[in-house]
Parts: sequence; structure tokens; C-alpha cells
Amino acid sequence: MAVPKKRTSASKKRIRKKF
Repeated sequence: MAVPKKRTSASKKRIRKKF
């Protein structure tokens, strides 16, 4: 998944929902 590596370790669950 192409997500910003700013806070992927803390927002891993939210990133999956958004992306």
C-alpha cells in the first residue's frame, strides 16, 4: 500500500481503512 511514512506504525489500522 502506498501510504505516507509519517506515522504508519501508529495509524496502521486507520491507514488500512482510509487506503
